[in-house]
Amino acid sequence: MVEGGRIQAWELQGEGGSYRIEAGHYVLAAGQGNEALGAELTGVEVPLMQRRPLHQVCVKKVGLKPFYGVALGSSTKPPLVVTTHYDRAGVPVWYLGGDLAETGLDCSEEEQIGRARALLEKLLPWVDWSGAEWRTHRVHRAEAAHPGGHRPPGVYCAKRGNAVMVWPSKLALAPALSDEVLKALEKPKAGGGREFKGLEGWASPPLPEPLWDRLFS
Repeated sequence: MVEGGRIQAWELQGEGGSYRIEAGHYVLAAGQGNEALGAELTGVEVPLMQRRPLHQVCVKKVGLKPFYGVALGSSTKPPLVVTTHYDRAGVPVWYLGGDLAETGLDCSEEEQIGRARALLEKLLPWVDWSGAEWRTHRVHRAEAAHPGGHRPPGVYCAKRGNAVMVWPSKLALAPALSDEVLKALEKPKAGGGREFKGLEGWASPPLPEPLWDRLFS
């Protein structure tokens, strides 16, 4: 419910019934879901969102060393970005992004894996890839709209009335984004009450299955 450019309340449906949430401020941090949330705020000017598609590569191998790195090249975009994760059995999985993911949109899974392997063998020639398992994953990165559809230069935090819509642009910038959110929030008035008892019956949302376990199942 919006009046005078401010959210007066938000109606939610849960297992225990319908709930009306009234708050001084609402921080919308749902990533791609911000687009749908913003569409509900009739009368509130909300920023436009863009999607940047990526074609990431995952490589899994027993004994693979944990590695977090960003390769540097002549372009403004790093040729390769590597982070390490672990499947349910504790086997390491490298998640490969960077320019590799952005320029592999038209590649099949086999072609993208070939590009990733060639790049790794060039940058890390001492790593033995025999016995490794490879998969790819297509995903959209949700961001505030930026001219030309390029990646925004930093975090995005926009206040519209008592709604604050945010995108970190990169998860590594989430701490910086939280600082901007705190600056955007007005200090609560003295004597303001808080009542959370109505939420006690709500079940905790389940944790999703990690990407690594889904890809290599």
